[in-house]
Amino acid sequence: MKRVTILVLAVSALVIARQPLSEGATIDPQSAVQELGTTEGIPITNGFFFINGKYIDPPYVVTRKGSGIFINGYLVEQPCPWPIPEKQNSAVPVEDPKMPKTITDKSSIYDADLLAYMGNKRAYYESRLHGKEFADIMVKAYAELPCVKEAKQGRDFNHIDVTWGNGQVDHIRIVPFSRKIPEWTRESILERTDKDRANYENRLGKGDYYFLGSAHGRMTGTADGARMVLSILCPILETSKNAKEVQQRMAQAGFSFFDEKASEAFFANRSESKELKARIAQMK
Repeated sequence: MKRVTILVLAVSALVIARQPLSEGATIDPQSAVQELGTTEGIPITNGFFFINGKYIDPPYVVTRKGSGIFINGYLVEQPCPWPIPEKQNSAVPVEDPKMPKTITDKSSIYDADLLAYMGNKRAYYESRLHGKEFADIMVKAYAELPCVKEAKQGRDFNHIDVTWGNGQVDHIRIVPFSRKIPEWTRESILERTDKDRANYENRLGKGDYYFLGSAHGRMTGTADGARMVLSILCPILETSKNAKEVQQRMAQAGFSFFDEKASEAFFANRSESKELKARIAQMK
């Protein structure tokens, strides 16, 4: 079971959406381009694009190559898998899974062995029990973990409140949300990726900004948001001694979303671009 936290901060025209930057780990450029082709964008002089804290000069060209979306050659997203993965049936254990010795009082909710063990435990009992019986046995399974201080039923039979040894409390959903797995085809991948490519192109054309990075995820916002952030961020980058100072000064200016990872990336790649300064000055 994976806990997902989604944070969206909206301040006036500033919109921050945090999510991992797609690394394209499964992309096969040659095969994908051969099978899906390429959609080349038009040069755009508006908007602002930063990759891992580095400012990229316009014009920006948003291109779809196979199933990947690129801005000026940088892979920014691969919304659809390629090659299309084969369907896999989830195996249900035939016996009640035994707790691995690798799970100790030092384990956490993020531990891979713990996640695998509890996933198998859930699959085993979910195929045999329902309702309160299923909830009770899963509460017991969590309570038996050496790293758990207390486990009890949550607001309903689908949830368990788990208190870990370090005092952290998690509200875990033991019955996952049912969701339809998309049937990827060549046609649906082309439709999805071309739509996403056009969205990047449209937003940049309006003057929106993209701060994308493998460490800090992605931060995006409107043209007004770009003016608000960049008019403060760039002078701070030029006059700060280190990334920690950048983070502190951004927080003091009201931009608490600019966390440690973002501050480190932008400070390491800070640039005194005359073009960037001129563009920011024009927005004031």
